Amino acid sequence: FVTQNRNRLLKEIDAFAERCVKGGDSKITREQYLTMCESLGEEPNPEVLKRFVEIHDFPEIAQTALTIYNNLSDNYIPGDYPTYLGKDKSALLVFFDVYGVEDPDEKSLILQIINIFDSHAVAASRKRVEAAIKKSKMKSSNR
Repeated sequence: FVTQNRNRLLKEIDAFAERCVKGGDSKITREQYLTMCESLGEEPNPEVLKRFVEIHDFPEIAQTALTIYNNLSDNYIPGDYPTYLGKDKSALLVFFDVYGVEDPDEKSLILQIINIFDSHAVAASRKRVEAAIKKSKMKSSNR
Protein backbone atom coordinates (compact mmCIF):
# COMPACT_ATOMS: atom_id res chain seq x y z
CA PHE A 1 0.00 0.00 0.00
CA VAL A 2 1.15 3.48 -0.77
CA THR A 3 0.83 5.74 2.30
CA GLN A 4 -2.00 7.75 0.71
CA ASN A 5 -4.03 4.61 -0.08
CA ARG A 6 -3.31 3.22 3.37
CA ASN A 7 -4.48 6.42 5.06
CA ARG A 8 -7.63 6.52 2.91
CA LEU A 9 -8.37 2.88 3.75
CA LEU A 10 -7.87 3.51 7.47
CA LYS A 11 -10.19 6.52 7.30
CA GLU A 12 -12.87 4.43 5.54
CA ILE A 13 -12.40 1.60 8.05
CA ASP A 14 -12.77 4.10 10.91
CA ALA A 15 -16.09 5.36 9.50
CA PHE A 16 -17.25 1.78 8.91
CA ALA A 17 -16.31 0.74 12.46
CA GLU A 18 -18.18 3.71 13.90
CA ARG A 19 -21.32 2.76 11.95
CA CYS A 20 -20.96 -0.88 13.05
CA VAL A 21 -20.76 0.07 16.71
CA LYS A 22 -23.62 2.58 16.53
CA GLY A 23 -25.77 0.27 14.46
CA GLY A 24 -27.00 1.06 11.00
CA ASP A 25 -28.86 4.27 10.46
CA SER A 26 -30.96 2.59 7.80
CA LYS A 27 -33.48 -0.20 8.07
CA ILE A 28 -33.04 -1.32 4.46
CA THR A 29 -30.20 -3.13 2.74
CA ARG A 30 -28.16 -1.91 -0.23
CA GLU A 31 -30.00 -4.36 -2.46
CA GLN A 32 -33.40 -3.09 -1.29
CA TYR A 33 -32.32 0.51 -1.90
CA LEU A 34 -31.09 -0.32 -5.42
CA THR A 35 -34.31 -2.21 -6.19
CA MET A 36 -36.37 0.75 -4.93
CA CYS A 37 -34.39 3.17 -7.12
CA GLU A 38 -34.81 0.90 -10.12
CA SER A 39 -38.56 0.59 -9.60
CA LEU A 40 -38.85 4.39 -9.27
CA GLY A 41 -36.68 4.91 -12.34
CA GLU A 42 -34.16 6.95 -10.34
CA GLU A 43 -30.38 6.82 -10.25
CA PRO A 44 -29.02 5.68 -6.86
CA ASN A 45 -27.59 8.55 -4.82
CA PRO A 46 -23.84 7.94 -4.25
CA GLU A 47 -24.06 9.62 -0.83
CA VAL A 48 -26.80 7.22 0.23
CA LEU A 49 -24.86 4.24 -1.15
CA LYS A 50 -21.92 5.13 1.10
CA ARG A 51 -24.10 4.24 4.10
CA PHE A 52 -24.39 0.68 2.83
CA VAL A 53 -20.68 -0.13 2.91
CA GLU A 54 -20.08 -3.69 4.05
CA ILE A 55 -16.88 -5.48 4.97
CA HIS A 56 -16.75 -7.31 1.62
CA ASP A 57 -16.47 -3.88 -0.06
CA PHE A 58 -12.98 -3.52 1.45
CA PRO A 59 -9.72 -5.12 0.27
CA GLU A 60 -8.98 -8.66 1.40
CA ILE A 61 -6.50 -7.47 4.04
CA ALA A 62 -9.25 -5.47 5.78
CA GLN A 63 -11.54 -8.50 5.69
CA THR A 64 -8.76 -10.63 7.18
CA ALA A 65 -8.21 -8.01 9.90
CA LEU A 66 -11.89 -8.06 10.86
CA THR A 67 -11.95 -11.86 10.86
CA ILE A 68 -8.94 -11.90 13.19
CA TYR A 69 -10.52 -9.18 15.35
CA ASN A 70 -13.73 -11.18 15.72
CA ASN A 71 -11.73 -14.25 16.78
CA LEU A 72 -9.68 -12.51 19.47
CA SER A 73 -10.87 -12.95 23.06
CA ASP A 74 -12.69 -10.10 24.80
CA ASN A 75 -11.42 -8.55 28.04
CA TYR A 76 -13.99 -7.33 30.58
CA ILE A 77 -13.99 -5.90 34.07
CA PRO A 78 -16.69 -7.93 35.84
CA GLY A 79 -19.17 -6.43 38.23
CA ASP A 80 -22.62 -4.88 38.38
CA TYR A 81 -21.74 -2.99 35.20
CA PRO A 82 -19.33 -5.18 33.20
CA THR A 83 -16.98 -2.95 31.25
CA TYR A 84 -15.41 -4.00 27.96
CA LEU A 85 -11.66 -3.31 27.98
CA GLY A 86 -10.92 -4.42 24.43
CA LYS A 87 -9.52 -7.44 22.69
CA ASP A 88 -6.77 -9.64 24.10
CA LYS A 89 -4.14 -9.38 21.39
CA SER A 90 -1.83 -12.05 22.86
CA ALA A 91 -2.95 -14.57 20.18
CA LEU A 92 -2.33 -12.19 17.29
CA LEU A 93 0.82 -13.98 16.08
CA VAL A 94 -1.07 -17.28 15.98
CA PHE A 95 -3.79 -15.69 13.82
CA PHE A 96 -1.15 -14.18 11.52
CA ASP A 97 0.16 -17.73 11.00
CA VAL A 98 -3.33 -19.18 10.53
CA TYR A 99 -4.23 -16.58 7.90
CA GLY A 100 -0.80 -16.62 6.24
CA VAL A 101 0.08 -13.01 7.02
CA GLU A 102 3.86 -12.78 6.80
CA ASP A 103 4.64 -9.30 5.48
CA PRO A 104 5.50 -6.85 8.31
CA ASP A 105 3.61 -4.01 6.57
CA GLU A 106 0.50 -6.18 6.30
CA LYS A 107 0.80 -7.16 9.96
CA SER A 108 1.08 -3.48 10.88
CA LEU A 109 -1.97 -2.56 8.80
CA ILE A 110 -4.00 -5.42 10.28
CA LEU A 111 -3.05 -4.29 13.79
CA GLN A 112 -4.11 -0.71 12.94
CA ILE A 113 -7.47 -1.95 11.66
CA ILE A 114 -7.98 -4.11 14.75
CA ASN A 115 -7.16 -1.13 16.97
CA ILE A 116 -9.68 1.04 15.10
CA PHE A 117 -12.51 -1.45 15.69
CA ASP A 118 -11.40 -2.01 19.26
CA SER A 119 -11.27 1.69 20.15
CA HIS A 120 -14.82 2.18 18.85
CA ALA A 121 -16.06 -0.87 20.78
CA VAL A 122 -14.37 0.26 24.00
CA ALA A 123 -15.81 3.78 23.66
CA ALA A 124 -19.31 2.41 23.02
CA SER A 125 -19.05 0.12 26.04
CA ARG A 126 -17.91 2.98 28.26
CA LYS A 127 -20.90 5.09 27.13
CA ARG A 128 -23.33 2.23 27.83
CA VAL A 129 -21.87 1.67 31.30
CA GLU A 130 -21.95 5.40 32.11
CA ALA A 131 -25.59 5.61 30.96
CA ALA A 132 -26.53 2.55 33.03
CA ILE A 133 -24.84 3.97 36.14
CA LYS A 134 -26.55 7.33 35.64
CA LYS A 135 -29.92 5.63 35.18
CA SER A 136 -29.34 3.54 38.30
CA LYS A 137 -28.44 6.60 40.35
CA MET A 138 -31.55 8.43 39.15
CA LYS A 139 -33.74 5.47 40.13
CA SER A 140 -32.21 5.24 43.59
CA SER A 141 -32.51 9.01 44.22
CA ASN A 142 -36.20 8.93 43.26
CA ARG A 143 -37.01 6.42 46.00
